[in-house]
Amino acid sequence: MTDYLERAGFSEEQLKRGGYTIRTTLDPKATGAAKQAAEKTDAAAQTASANAQSALAAADEAKRSLRRDAESLLPERFTSPDGPVKLTFAFMSGVLTEETAALHTAQAECSAALRQAKTDCTRRDALENERQTKAGQRPALEQAASEADSAAAAHAAKAGALEQQAAAQAEKEAPAASMSGTARGSRPNMI
Repeated sequence: MTDYLERAGFSEEQLKRGGYTIRTTLDPKATGAAKQAAEKTDAAAQTASANAQSALAAADEAKRSLRRDAESLLPERFTSPDGPVKLTFAFMSGVLTEETAALHTAQAECSAALRQAKTDCTRRDALENERQTKAGQRPALEQAASEADSAAAAHAAKAGALEQQAAAQAEKEAPAASMSGTARGSRPNMI
């Protein structure tokens, strides 16, 4: 404003001591309210701009992170001899559907293997219990076999003694029978 008045012919000395009044049609309250509204709008615009930049940076980082994760988890799906494969929602959905199906198949195979392992463990436990039962019965069976062997040996000894007695008896009776047969007038067999 001072520049304008100096160009209009007022000296700096006149402006300092002249006490001029400037009248304008602008309402100071309305001007203040407009200035305050403009400052609020400017602050809101700056905040929105900062938020948008932050959101864009976060989205870019999310894309980079998604690509890194995708390439590290499934490199055969997201790289090709021509370079990186473009990540689209449809492509990612298809890949996730296929991978989910593969995981379900693997989970079913693991569940079947676990059921078989459980069956095998149950069978192994039953066989081990049976082995332990038989191992516990073994001393009693060995004792019974030993007693049976002793009884058989005793019976064999008795049988041997009886056979000897019978043979001795037969020898005693044989001369007497041959004598008694000739005494009655029987003839000896001559062949």
